[in-house]
Amino acid sequence: MRTVVPGIRRSLFLVLLTLLVFSNSSDAQMTASLLGSVVDVQGNPLSGVTLKLLYHGNVTREIEVSTDDAGKFARLGLQRGPYELTAQKDGFDVETLSFSLGVGRRALLTLTLLPEGARRMAEMAQPEQVEDRRESAVRAALQAGAAASLAGAHQEAITLFTSAIQTLPDCHECHYRLGRTYVQLEDYTKAEAALERALEIDSEYAPAYRTLAVVYSAQERFDEAAAVRARVAELTSAS
Repeated sequence: MRTVVPGIRRSLFLVLLTLLVFSNSSDAQMTASLLGSVVDVQGNPLSGVTLKLLYHGNVTREIEVSTDDAGKFARLGLQRGPYELTAQKDGFDVETLSFSLGVGRRALLTLTLLPEGARRMAEMAQPEQVEDRRESAVRAALQAGAAASLAGAHQEAITLFTSAIQTLPDCHECHYRLGRTYVQLEDYTKAEAALERALEIDSEYAPAYRTLAVVYSAQERFDEAAAVRARVAELTSAS
């Protein structure tokens, strides 16, 4: 019977991603920056990790960097848009994650690499923790997406919410937040589709009804907006 390495079981070999996006008021306003570090599951820095950064914008481009002796890496002057980052080092599982960079913004990433084969062993031994890991990843994406939306980086928020939906398709809150972001962009067709999907998953989710009423009103579909508001009133009185 296979066993999971002590100390690793508890974290279920999570790839810890901390995505902190904030405005950069320096002269790098027309580009984006990526900085971060790579550690093992004990938190020790990993040097010599190869990081391949694949840009998925109008022209696909690959950039390669490596971590230094302190496990840190940096890449400045990046184009805005969607990226895929792959981290690999002998003796560790390969990690891949997707994110989006905005102009004049900096992303700080902390990656935890798992011992080679550890993820597969954990998934075989503890399937319930796999679900916990997925939910944790979704929660992190929702929080990062909300922060990006609040900062006005709506396209970045859409990328994060979409990633959360890919991880957990039946997450009603993910679809709701995606719909709200489309409302802020005044893309009411996509907003309606996302909100209706949220309500398909949870037919009593009042926030989605409220936002859907906004969508209908913006499209001058006032009767539908009134019906949706009536549904919100029903849910509110029943709670």
